[in-house]
Amino acid sequence: MKTERRKELQTNTLADWLGKRLERLLPYSRLIAAAIVAASVLVILFVYLSSQSAAREEEAWNRYFAAIANNKPEQLMQVAEEFQGEPVSASARLIVAESQLAQGIDALFRDRSLGQQELGKAAQQFQTVLEQSKDDLLLQRATYGLARAKESLNELPAAQAQYERLAQDWPDGALAKLAQRRVKDLKNRSTKEFYDWFARQDPKPPLQGEPGATGVKPDFDPASLPSEPDIKPDTAEKFGATGNGKQPVAAPPNDAQSVAVDPGAAPAAPDGTPSTPSAPIGEPRADTATPPP
Repeated sequence: MKTERRKELQTNTLADWLGKRLERLLPYSRLIAAAIVAASVLVILFVYLSSQSAAREEEAWNRYFAAIANNKPEQLMQVAEEFQGEPVSASARLIVAESQLAQGIDALFRDRSLGQQELGKAAQQFQTVLEQSKDDLLLQRATYGLARAKESLNELPAAQAQYERLAQDWPDGALAKLAQRRVKDLKNRSTKEFYDWFARQDPKPPLQGEPGATGVKPDFDPASLPSEPDIKPDTAEKFGATGNGKQPVAAPPNDAQSVAVDPGAAPAAPDGTPSTPSAPIGEPRADTATPPP
């Protein structure tokens, strides 16, 4: 009985306490209800935006990898511009910059103007990645790419500064030792002389679409050839061929047409009479020689 009575007293005390609190909160019931509703709306909105952000990020990376697989730099630039400020944007921009760097270096040996344009674009893209990204790996690659672009443009002091930054800011990075070697090479006088010499060269772009140009096939259609050669009678007689393609059998010469040829005989004159060959210098002719006594 005492236990049940104790529980009853405790219940009554709790009920009295709750009743007093509710009486105090009653004037604020509408505000409390509004706050609860607002909190619920915020939770729902947060969940919705999170799902939308995840879907958007998934779409961005899917387009990123599809552009790489299809080798479409223009699609990568669309991803970089459309998802500006997101990690995928810096990654896409970096891939485009590295592609422009490789094309620019290659073009320097064929078309200097084109090569310099591509290198300038690459340097600008690398600089944008450095300004927007916070990922250490992307920053290292962008710094190294910018240094290579400046070096290829013969801007050696700027290139050396980027190599030094790469070696100092990321001493344990994968590109640190390579950057240190490039700094050492750029300090050599021979390196400066080489780049100055190379800058004076003026390579010409290859021919495009002209006969004899590399990769251009001659304008020739084997199907236009006749199935059988068209040999005229005089041509067949000249080359000893017949209409059926067989060598003709020579007929024996008759006496009237045959002429015996003596290897030692003198050549005939135009009128048919044999001519007397001239004697070697210093020897008398046969027709004027003095008879022996």
